[in-house]
Amino acid sequence: LAAQSFHRRDINGMFLIIITGVLFFGFLSHKSMLFNPLVAMTGYFLLMMLRPHLLIMLGLSVLAIITLALPDDKNTLLGNLFVNRTMFIPSQINFTYFDFFDKHSFMLWAESKISMGLVKTELPMPVMYHIGEIMTGDSAISANTGWVANAYMNAGIIGIVIYAAIIGLIFAA
Repeated sequence: LAAQSFHRRDINGMFLIIITGVLFFGFLSHKSMLFNPLVAMTGYFLLMMLRPHLLIMLGLSVLAIITLALPDDKNTLLGNLFVNRTMFIPSQINFTYFDFFDKHSFMLWAESKISMGLVKTELPMPVMYHIGEIMTGDSAISANTGWVANAYMNAGIIGIVIYAAIIGLIFAA
């Protein structure tokens, strides 16, 4: 939405997104809420360039070379933060959600206000912590996921179709 507002030169929309990001950061203490609008605007500018795919490939190549060139003790920070946190961990969390809810009943929005408390969960704790415990053995770890695994958790393939339709309608507006 940030890139769309930026593309339309909608100052009110951009201001609203920035304020919402600051509020979410205040409520959740998650740093990505502050940086996501900036990342979206940077991506917008990058894609407006003549050959954006070359710049993206060049940037990733330079980052990979730096990661490989650094000694192991210095490589840990750059390699783990970039590669693990952006590539492997989200995929592993999504897989764990799909695997778990393939074998267990769907949540049917039991942890959402949509169900108005009418649907009870069978899990002993909130699903994020339950999946975190499955992955790490520690019930204090929260394994958040994106919309695809969240939709599958709630209603399976039908949930993914419903979420995709809603997101499509939002972006088509």
